Amino acid sequence: MPDVASYKSSQERVYRQLLSGLSDVIDNLEFEPFRLRVTGTAGSGKTQVTLPGFVTYNETSNFRTPTSIAGFIKQSLGQESRQRNMLPGLGVRMFEYNRKNQLEGKLAYRILTDLDETLEVDERTRSILYCAMTRATVLLELIVEQTCPRLDVFSKSI
Repeated sequence: MPDVASYKSSQERVYRQLLSGLSDVIDNLEFEPFRLRVTGTAGSGKTQVTLPGFVTYNETSNFRTPTSIAGFIKQSLGQESRQRNMLPGLGVRMFEYNRKNQLEGKLAYRILTDLDETLEVDERTRSILYCAMTRATVLLELIVEQTCPRLDVFSKSI
């Protein structure tokens, strides 16, 4: 079993290093009144530079998600972003279940869980899945009910 703590430590170090450039851009902007609206993909560092306002800086890069997870997201959701984090990560695992009682003990530290038959196949759901999946910084684990409409797509993308 790989040492997740060392992967996480490397991930955090690279993430902070990559975000320093984004902060430099914001620090060097000059205009009056200083109102800046920051938009970007999940993992692009918006939280680090968010300021209220009207001027828009749009970042399409993903600094947080490792390449193995970003590849899965691109293939399973069709979501494009410029990949800035070149760490490999530990990839994606998927657990299938057919009864809720099979989930016991599997939910302790997951961010996105219980993808079941109620999952819609639409743009809103795809956006929510993208935002949730890009939160994974080392390993993405999906817990998917066998009736989930995206099960085949997820399986083929791993």
